Amino acid sequence: MILLALLVILADGVISVPASRWSAIEVPVNQSGTVIEASFSVPSGGTAVEAILVTRKEADRFNAARSYHALCRSGYQTEGKLRCEAEQKGDYVLLIDNRIEGRRPTEVSIKINMREPASIIAVTIPAQKRAVIIAFSLLFFVAVVMYSARQFMR
Repeated sequence: MILLALLVILADGVISVPASRWSAIEVPVNQSGTVIEASFSVPSGGTAVEAILVTRKEADRFNAARSYHALCRSGYQTEGKLRCEAEQKGDYVLLIDNRIEGRRPTEVSIKINMREPASIIAVTIPAQKRAVIIAFSLLFFVAVVMYSARQFMR
């Protein structure tokens, strides 16, 4: 149940990417250390696209045709996945780029998941308490076995 609470499906559908253009999907990250996973596929007959995850600032640079730094990218493929960890909370953008092979518009089936870091911390019980718990567990087990044997002998 906790794992389901930590997994957020951000997008699951089909987007249209114009010929020689790109489409952008907003990816808001509320906690540092969040893992962003995206998978995409282009139906047969479509052109290869590239998925690029960038920060909002870098997306603005990409839009202005300036050099930019991608957090991760898939390369031009008709089907692919990418997985990145957002080191800081903030606004991120997943760009679906159809510029290289974009002679025509293409439909892209895309799914984006975000997995926030677990906020559960494992705690080890001190050695003295462990010994007491084990002793009581063994005593209970012996009592159950003795009671069962006594009932069986009747």
